[in-house]
Amino acid sequence: MGSNNRRKLDPREFRGFALADDLAPLVFIHGADTKAAQMFTLAHELAHIRLGLSAVCDARASRMPEHEVERWCNRVAAELLAPLAVVRAEYEPSNPLGEEIDRLARRTNPEAAKPSEGVHCLGTSRVVNEVVDSSAIRQGKSAP
Repeated sequence: MGSNNRRKLDPREFRGFALADDLAPLVFIHGADTKAAQMFTLAHELAHIRLGLSAVCDARASRMPEHEVERWCNRVAAELLAPLAVVRAEYEPSNPLGEEIDRLARRTNPEAAKPSEGVHCLGTSRVVNEVVDSSAIRQGKSAP
């Protein structure tokens, strides 16, 4: 970003951030992002505030974060937006995985109208992978 304070912020660069403070914590959510991504970012950043840690939300939500704190915040956001129990109960293993992610995203969050928003609504692929793996095990198959 450099020193240009008039440049438009790009949601592909960052989705939001949290500034942890005992007196006045702050969460910034990128207004140009999709509603589903904004909801995920809010939940994720609130998890950072709960931990008392400042952070910037990476724009690549489908990538597995390297830091345990980021993974924990993603799991919190995923559970808030799409509780694992609901996803497990609703998961249809006969549907193609991409379509199933989108269907589950719309089921748990009607704001996720676009297929690309499905992963944001479900949080991370961890939720889907956990459901797919456990479903495959129940059916006696190996997970994809």
